[in-house]
Amino acid sequence: MGQHFMQSVLEKIKDAVVNGDMENYQTLISDALKQGHSAQKILDSMSYAMAIVGEKYAEGDYYLPQVLVSAEVFTKALEIIEPDLKKSISATSVKGKIVIGVVEGDIHDIGKKLVATLLGAAGFEVYDLGKDVRIEQFVDTAIEKNANIIGMSALMTTTMGGMEKVVKLLEEKGMKGKIKTMIGGSPITQEYAEKIGADAYGESAQKAVQVASKLMGIGVLVND
Repeated sequence: MGQHFMQSVLEKIKDAVVNGDMENYQTLISDALKQGHSAQKILDSMSYAMAIVGEKYAEGDYYLPQVLVSAEVFTKALEIIEPDLKKSISATSVKGKIVIGVVEGDIHDIGKKLVATLLGAAGFEVYDLGKDVRIEQFVDTAIEKNANIIGMSALMTTTMGGMEKVVKLLEEKGMKGKIKTMIGGSPITQEYAEKIGADAYGESAQKAVQVASKLMGIGVLVND
């Protein structure tokens, strides 16, 4: 049994997040660390789990309360591994500054939280504005913090127009190009990003890190 457990501890962590298992996640993470799994490996399993939760929600298999419990397990589990994650990136300089938020009128921020977490773990300085963020707040904060990128998320077609307004406001202030924009969320497409003049589109939380790195001129964006 011990051998089987060793082989599947990351799988069990993934299941704990997907199932919103508040009782066992701490033990599982402790076991994974003892067995020599890196904090990054554990985060990868947890991130994959949240992607599954997002799919279940989009398909109607999960309702918001289930998503919130899974998100809580993810957040609490992240608190345990965060010191190890930070140690692994402390040797490297900050990759860039990102202001991130969910556009005005939209209150769905589970996906955005995951993106913010992954960007932080990847070495970006992240300013998370939360949900229902005003157009001006994105731009004003980015200018104030001397940010390189504004990241915007929307889960509703009725709110995604806010993204275009942010791009236009950057243009009006003469900051378009100096501050890059990346967008994502279930109704968003590459075509929409191009149409509104955004600099990049991240189709998933994991891809968002690659996209942000590409915008900063770090690494290569892999298209699969």
